[in-house]
Amino acid sequence: MIKTLGAAACMLLLGAAFSLGCGKASMYAEFEKVLADQLAAQERYMEDIVNVVTPQDLARVIDGLAAQIEVIAPRLSELYKKYPALKSEEKKMPPSVEAIRKRIEANAAQMGHLGETVNARLKIMVNDPAVKKSFERLNEALMLME
Repeated sequence: MIKTLGAAACMLLLGAAFSLGCGKASMYAEFEKVLADQLAAQERYMEDIVNVVTPQDLARVIDGLAAQIEVIAPRLSELYKKYPALKSEEKKMPPSVEAIRKRIEANAAQMGHLGETVNARLKIMVNDPAVKKSFERLNEALMLME
């Protein structure tokens, strides 16, 4: 489960990991919006996961993250098609985009620690059929981010 949570954090970072590009203001504004949505999804997941009590709660939290990724992934893909320079690692992004990217990276690290903290409590829930189905949905959503 920690691997899946880590994978979720990594996939949420995909937009930020390739966040060095060149410049049109509209390109950066669009990219910043997608990154901000990734950050919001990440933060919501982090808030929700600590309040999980039942397998149904866990399934709901995982489904919530999957649903957000299912919306973000195509938008990110569109941006990469529209602005291939966003994948360039040679040029820097504007400070506003870099700030979001750094928050996403910090949250990813925190998500790993959070996973360790709640893992013992959640470990007994991962075999629940609803939780398994939610993890499958999350994995499929994460594949869209590639």
